Amino acid sequence: MTVPLFSLFIGALTGAFEIRRAGTGERLCSAFLCAGAFLAIALRYGPTVCCLRLWALSALLLAASRVDLERMIVPDAVPLTAVLAFFALLPFAVRPGTLLFRGLTGGLLFGGGMLLLAKCADRLLGRQTLGGGDLKLFAVLGLYLGTAGGVLATAVACTVGLTVCAAARIGKGTPFPFAPSVALGGFAASLLTGDAILPFP
Repeated sequence: MTVPLFSLFIGALTGAFEIRRAGTGERLCSAFLCAGAFLAIALRYGPTVCCLRLWALSALLLAASRVDLERMIVPDAVPLTAVLAFFALLPFAVRPGTLLFRGLTGGLLFGGGMLLLAKCADRLLGRQTLGGGDLKLFAVLGLYLGTAGGVLATAVACTVGLTVCAAARIGKGTPFPFAPSVALGGFAASLLTGDAILPFP
C-alpha cells in the first residue's frame, strides 16, 4: 500500500511542478496525469530501480509534451536530462551491463533509424516531417526501452498522432505537437517492456 500512495504523491508533485507557471486547471490536469502514470508504473514494477527509471522517463515526456503544446518545440534540456538520469541510475540496476548494452543499442539504432526515415520522408514530401526535438525523444525511448520497446512506442505514437490529426482535420504542412503522442507511446511501452530482456536489444 505504501508504494502506490508514494507514487501518487510524487507523481502529483512532479506534474504540478513541471507547469508551475500555468493556471490551476492545467496544474491539476498535469498532476493527475503524472500521478496516474507513476501509480501504474509502481503497480507494474514495485519498488525497483526500473520503477525509478521509468518514473523519470514519464515525468520528462510529460514536461516535453507541455512545452510542445505551448510553444511547438521540445527543449534540448529534456532529452539531456533523460540521458543523465539513465546513467545516474544505471549502477543500481540488477544487470547494468545488459541494460547499458540494450540502451546504447536502442538509442543509436532507433534514434538513427528515425532520423533516416524522417530525412527520406522530408525529401519525398518536400517539407519537414519531424522536428529535431521529436527525433531526440525517439532516441531517448530507444535508450530507456531498447529497440523492441522503441518500435512499440513508435507504433502507439504514430497511431495516436494520425488519429488526432484526422479527428481535428489538421492539414498537410500544419505544425503539429507530436511530443504528447510520443509520451503516450513511451508510457504504453514502459508498462509492457520495462527491464524485460527481449529476443533483440
